[in-house]
Formats: sequence, C-alpha cells, structure tokens
Amino acid sequence: MRKAVLLTTLMAFMMGALAVSSGFSFLFSSNAALAAEDNNVVVAIDVGHNANHIFDLGSIYDELENWGYTVKNITTFTSEALADVDIVLTFTPYRKANASYEFTTDELNAIKAWFDEGGKAIWVSSDSDYDDVEGKSAARVNVLLDKIGSHIFVEQASVESELNAGAPYRVRPGTYNLDDKYVKDNFYDNFSFSATTFFHGPAPLIGRYDNGTLTQIENNPDFYSQYDVYWVVKATNNDTYKSIIARGSNEGLPYQVHELNEQGDFVMMAVERYAGAKKSSKIVVTGEAIMTDYKNQFNTTDEYDNPSNNYQLVKNTINWMAKVEKKAAGIPGFEMYTVLMALTLVLVPVYIQKRKRTP
Repeated sequence: MRKAVLLTTLMAFMMGALAVSSGFSFLFSSNAALAAEDNNVVVAIDVGHNANHIFDLGSIYDELENWGYTVKNITTFTSEALADVDIVLTFTPYRKANASYEFTTDELNAIKAWFDEGGKAIWVSSDSDYDDVEGKSAARVNVLLDKIGSHIFVEQASVESELNAGAPYRVRPGTYNLDDKYVKDNFYDNFSFSATTFFHGPAPLIGRYDNGTLTQIENNPDFYSQYDVYWVVKATNNDTYKSIIARGSNEGLPYQVHELNEQGDFVMMAVERYAGAKKSSKIVVTGEAIMTDYKNQFNTTDEYDNPSNNYQLVKNTINWMAKVEKKAAGIPGFEMYTVLMALTLVLVPVYIQKRKRTP
C-alpha cells in the first residue's frame, strides 16, 4: 500500500512537471472570475473635460439603466466623486480647449488610487488628430493610460479606410478576433459577423512594453504573449478594402509607431485585464467614442444605414467591465517546473532504493 501511494505521488509530480512544461499551468493555478459583491454597479460618465461629442451621449444613459446599471455624471475626478463608482467612461478632452480642460495632476492621482483598489474598470475613448491644432488628442488620454499602468496607448494619427460610411474617415472596421476564445466569449455575443462596427474619425491603437518601448499591435504575438491585452476590433484591410494611416491637420508632427500612408489592419479597440495594483481592474481603449449618438455611432445602423455592431459591442463591453476577474496568485510556470523536477529527482532514487531493500 505504501509503495502504491509513493508511486502515485511520484507519477503526480512527473505529470505536473510535464503539464507545466507544456503550458498547462491551469493545473496549479486558475484565473478566477469573481462575482460582484452586489448588483448595483455604478457607471460614471466623465462630463467635466469638455470632451468632443460630449453632447452626443444621450442614448447611452437610458441604455445603461435598461441594462441594469446605475449611472452618474462626474465633472472632476476626486476620491469622493469616485467612492461609489465601479466603471468610468472618459474621453479625450476637447481638442481646441486650453489646459484647464485636461486631466489635472490631482485628478490623475485620484483615478490611479481608485483603479488600484481593484475590481474597477475604465473605458478611455480617444479621437483622431483631425483639426487638433495642438496635436494633443492622443497625448491627453495617454497621460491617463500611463498613470494607471496601461499597456495600450493611442497613436497620434488618423485611420482612413475604403470600407466606410460615405467618407474615408468614417471607418467601418469589420475584422474581429474570432481566433481568441476569451474575446469571442466576452465581446461578440449576439454579433452579426457579416456586419461592421462604425468609428467616425478614429485613431489607431498601439502598445507599450514595460521598458517604455512603443510598438504596433496589429500583428505582434510577442507583445500579446507578455501582457493580458486583447485586440477586439481592427480596421479591415484586404484585397477588397484597404485601410491607411492618415494625418488630419498636423502634418509634420512625429509619428509614434506608424508612418503616413502605411497600410494595415490597425487596431481600433483593445482591452486589458488583470490591471492595477491588485491585478483585478480592467482597461478598455477605443480610437473613437463609439457609445455616442454622433453620426449614429451608437446604433444598429450607421448614418448610411449600414448594419452596425456598435450597440451590441458597447453592451457586451460594459458587461465585461462589470465582471471582476482576479488573477490567482501562484508559482510562475518555469519556477513550478523547476520545483517539481527537483522533487522528482530526489524522490525517484529514494523510491528505487526502498525497493532494493525490500526482501
């Protein structure tokens, strides 16, 4: 009996080591989806920074309430204003505004403290650089993304596409991340995959490594393998339709990653989970505020009556943000593999020696 127990233990260790070396780390740790403590999830909409399209947010209020959320406006980010908030929707401060409309240092500190509490989610909507005389449409939101430790950032540029709603800057991204089960399960519920989304005048998204290096994230398995970042929507770029990097009114400003007239399936929407100090907050970044009524973005059809997934995409995204996911603490895969192999190397000779001594 004792031999059987010892042999079973050894087999378990060896199978565990093999599993970890093969990438099946879930045998030893899990990513737990935590239920919210209550159903009263509060969504705060930033109306205090004179954001572009801020007066086009009419429908989202009613729909959030219809989906079961409590909605409030927030004008200045303070610890008091954020005390009861679970989800924040914020936007690029108005492009021609003076510095008083930008996020202040105190606001950024308040957002970071709130975000680091864990179980929080923030959706940062940017805009293209069109008509941005200061060249700060991306910079104004990137400072916030930097503060909360995001690996997703916004390129200071514009995307134009041949797949559009009447003009190249009215982009209809229709490339979805169907190969990723996590994205498919969380963001594409009730989607029509023959339909597109609608981003009116968007900026492309880029990534940033922990060492500060900026990178493209259209086709970058190295980046995605290091961080809990997922692309959700890309601009369509194929033999039928092409998408390019364009520039609005800021020709001459340096690009961060892409180049003028570069062609590609640029990322329009990306998300990050396990963010913040407690690894349980979430980040959503879009190159346009797709939950606004401007040009029928938040609708089932765009302004030219093209079928659109925006309404369902926004609903699915808010529901994903409301679900708290916490990465389980545990021994990283390589270290676990090393420990198991060491134990196996010690215990196997002991077992063999015991067998030799058995009459």
